[in-house]
Amino acid sequence: LGAGRVTGEGANLDHVLVSSSLKVRRAQVLDHPMSDHLPVAVELELPPALAASLAGTLAGTPLPACA
Repeated sequence: LGAGRVTGEGANLDHVLVSSSLKVRRAQVLDHPMSDHLPVAVELELPPALAASLAGTLAGTPLPACA
């Protein structure tokens, strides 16, 4: 949050940090009525070498979601 303090409705408290080697294809805040924190879903584009490496070892297996 930097030097300032962000409070109130609409304040962004949940984040996904992404390194410069990854590209964000899509990001979305999901509705979840049972928490004061909302889940954040992010679809990433991996660097070609990493994507090729994973494709060879995980063929047909979806990557696990991280919380």
